[in-house]
Amino acid sequence: MNLPTNFSSSLTSECIRFVLIVSGLICVVFVFTRSLDRGTERTLWVIDNSLSMAVTDISGGSGLLISRLDFAKQIVTSGSAMRGGEQAIMTAALGARLELPMTDNTPTLSDVVHGINIESHGGGSSISTPLEMIRLIYGSTQRLSIVWLTDGEFSDTTTTLSGWVTPPTISLIGVGTRTGGPILLGYDSDGRPRYKESDGQRVNSVRDTDRLSRVSESIGADLILSDRAREDILAHIAKTKNSNTIPSSYSIIWGVLLITLGSVWPRFRYNTIKSGK
Repeated sequence: MNLPTNFSSSLTSECIRFVLIVSGLICVVFVFTRSLDRGTERTLWVIDNSLSMAVTDISGGSGLLISRLDFAKQIVTSGSAMRGGEQAIMTAALGARLELPMTDNTPTLSDVVHGINIESHGGGSSISTPLEMIRLIYGSTQRLSIVWLTDGEFSDTTTTLSGWVTPPTISLIGVGTRTGGPILLGYDSDGRPRYKESDGQRVNSVRDTDRLSRVSESIGADLILSDRAREDILAHIAKTKNSNTIPSSYSIIWGVLLITLGSVWPRFRYNTIKSGK
């Protein structure tokens, strides 16, 4: 009589092969279906209205002082080309307004960014009002990414993303320096600058790091603070862009590896021995 002596080893091997191949197929199918659902990425650039105050507390790449608004425009112009997809831009203030809806029609985002002339000496920035406006317009968008350039001097610091069908990915970019700069109100007839004062002291507009930290925690946003390095900010924007594709890339790699490993997994042969008579 012939008896299978290695049947359990063979069965185990087949089970391992089955699990490896099925797991690999699941990874591949997951990436495929995810790519169908995600569609085109949409990026909304938000420039804080208070950045339009005439404060030169940002150092440019040449070492020259530039306005915070010009600095923000540089970030948006360079970053928009980096991220791709559909774009829009708005100003964040107590009365937020959308400068350019997400559309393929002209004018382009770059044209609008360079043409932005936010009301001089603006202020009164809000976090909740613009977010609510964005939610009403883009609340059902699947792949919405918000890059928010602000000095953090919000009139409100407590807000949530409640009410969103799909919460957006938000990056808060702290623009300005911790020491800040005086707010230029204009020039006298003799050409001397006139600054905003309170109790005889010049009023500085600074980057409010504490408020930025509180807001980023309340809405689950990424936060980057940089006094002058535009490259650091752009690297962060690129990182948040690539973070959406890394999981998919890893899933594809793991899927192919698992399927390949399952295909070459050795099969044990059924060995038999003859029992003695």
